[in-house]
Amino acid sequence: MLVLVGTETRGTASVGIYGFSLDEQGNIAPHSLTQAVNPTFLALHPHLPVVYAVREVRETGAIVALRVNHHGELQAVDSMNVPGDDPCHIEVCPRGRYVSVSSYTGGSLTTIMLAPDGGLLEISTTVAHHGRSIDPMRQRSAHVHSSLVSEGLLYVADLGLDEVDMYPVSAGGSVDVSGRKSFRTRPGAGPRHLALTRDGRHLYVVNELDNTVLAMERLGPDSIVEIGQYHSLPEDYDGPSYCAHIALSPDERFVYASNRGHDSIVVFERQQRGELELVQHVGCGGAHPRHFAAVGEHLLLVANKFSDRVSVLSRDPGSGLVQPDLGPGRGAVVPAPTCVLAVSLAGV
Repeated sequence: MLVLVGTETRGTASVGIYGFSLDEQGNIAPHSLTQAVNPTFLALHPHLPVVYAVREVRETGAIVALRVNHHGELQAVDSMNVPGDDPCHIEVCPRGRYVSVSSYTGGSLTTIMLAPDGGLLEISTTVAHHGRSIDPMRQRSAHVHSSLVSEGLLYVADLGLDEVDMYPVSAGGSVDVSGRKSFRTRPGAGPRHLALTRDGRHLYVVNELDNTVLAMERLGPDSIVEIGQYHSLPEDYDGPSYCAHIALSPDERFVYASNRGHDSIVVFERQQRGELELVQHVGCGGAHPRHFAAVGEHLLLVANKFSDRVSVLSRDPGSGLVQPDLGPGRGAVVPAPTCVLAVSLAGV
């Protein structure tokens, strides 16, 4: 298995995307290095050996398409500037026909059509958000932080507006701006990342600013309702912390989220109606867990930005429990890691 790690290159020792080999026991070893400018988030094409990286910078923000060869090395094949400052997240639609790019500072979302070989064709739609919410520092304007595509709908998390928006989207990535439906979170929550069940029924939102996980149910093509809100931190913790990433386990029985400050992973078990029950808080093996990824049934890899380390945690697929980091032999040194992406080399 190839593991690619996106990084923050501004003001750090990082120079791009770091590649590692990973075996089934969780042993990780350096493999490759691809120079890139601030590639803070990565996404994989669903059918092709093509990886997309954002270039998170102002004014010259862009996405880059990189092809993975049979040696597990990356070669840049295409790039495109996107409207809006600081693109921070990229999502590839399930059929591989377009990508959606979230621009944090610009408060906008851009969809880009893809060629049959995974290359970048042209911008389909750019959607600009406007407004603010109650946090005087973090919510003075719209901040589109991530998106997610399912069944002709584009879900958008806007940290600055305290909104989760739904847009109708065509198979080619054309967004129907007039069809926008918005769900307002609690003021000051700060929606950041999203996770959706495969049947499209339940959506889980991690809120960066108030450290909560929101469980939602989709009732129809343009309606979602809240079914529960859950604290991501232990009740006795009173220090600073900010949620970052959220993901479902491969079997969708569990929801995982990361806490930057408390430096932990919180584990919830999904209940019959989609509500959540707390299972565990466990140390993430470093400081500032900005992103993580489940690899197979038994491993969880965590990008700990402030400690320059990708930790490898063990996961029990039956109970959902995560074992604490087992030390340097189970991790990798990476300058300012911000995203972890697992890529199978089978068939490449």
